[in-house]
Amino acid sequence: MVSKTIKKTPTKQTKDRRSHRRKKSPIKSVSTIVVASIHSCHRRLIKIFSKLARISTPTKNKNKNKNKNKNKNPKKQGYHILHQIPSIHHHLLNTPRRSLFSPTANNHLLPPSISPEKPTIVLDLDETLVISTPTKNKNKNKNKNPKKQGYHILHQLPSIHHHLLNTPRRSLFSPTANNHLLPPSISPEKPTIVLDLDETLVHSKPDPPPENYHFVVRPAIDGTKADFYVLKRPFVDELLEFLSQKFEIVVFTAGLEEYASLVLDRLDRKRVIRHRLYRHSCREVDGKLVKDLGELGRDLRRVVIVDDNPNSYSLQTENAIPILPFTSDLCDGELRRLMEFFEGSDGFEDMRDAVKQYVAEGKQENKLSM
Repeated sequence: MVSKTIKKTPTKQTKDRRSHRRKKSPIKSVSTIVVASIHSCHRRLIKIFSKLARISTPTKNKNKNKNKNKNKNPKKQGYHILHQIPSIHHHLLNTPRRSLFSPTANNHLLPPSISPEKPTIVLDLDETLVISTPTKNKNKNKNKNPKKQGYHILHQLPSIHHHLLNTPRRSLFSPTANNHLLPPSISPEKPTIVLDLDETLVHSKPDPPPENYHFVVRPAIDGTKADFYVLKRPFVDELLEFLSQKFEIVVFTAGLEEYASLVLDRLDRKRVIRHRLYRHSCREVDGKLVKDLGELGRDLRRVVIVDDNPNSYSLQTENAIPILPFTSDLCDGELRRLMEFFEGSDGFEDMRDAVKQYVAEGKQENKLSM
């Protein structure tokens, strides 16, 4: 019996076939990795730009963002532009340069004046123009550095704005460099009229109140306040308004400044009095207070003083017009006569000549009436 031998082709192992199927192209593997990296970078860039947008853009809705920002890192929160400083644009463009810079090339603290004809007033701030105090909320500031605490400006000093803008310059300063009581006149062509206050323009008395008075002032003298009841002399308002048109008005009183300044504030509502001089500007001669017109810094040919006390003008009697003291006569006409005199004094180059003529006429009238 013959057996038939059949050759069989050896089959591949299953394991080899499986391994062959699992193999992938190396090109496809690299591309997959690159695509995944690009997607990852894209996602990261989106996150970064979104964060930058949130940081740089001010939040609009305060109520919506309050809850969102509670648990966030404050460094990641946006910022609001609160408001522009009031009138900062106006101040930067229109106000003059200030001494916030280094001294100029000529070693001066200020640049050259844009108005050389105007005097310069130097004012202190704290305790002069305003009073400031630390912020009122004590509990919040307990643990804070006091240097970082804010300050409130409590209030402006009484009427400081009104006085700086509307009131004339007063003799609250030391005598000028030439030892004169008054600064140079801004209208040298105008004669200077020096008026006394008490018993010339007004009459005042302390308590008890008199029957007639126009207003009350309450000065503090030596730490004690007292009421003074002031009665204005007839025609005093008309006299001041008339004189302000042609003359420089100076009130020179031997009264205390604490009292007289309050009276003048009420009397001179229109601010026509150019200068005020008080007791400390008087000279003491033989125990009497004298108003030396030679210290005013004015040409005595252009100066007239009106006073009820002869001691006041004893050094320059030729410049003085005596006037009867005023107490309570509401029919008094002395100031009306003064207006008539000054209205006709334009023709005199030397006011002392006009005074001499007026005094002579007054004496003549007194003789006729006797």
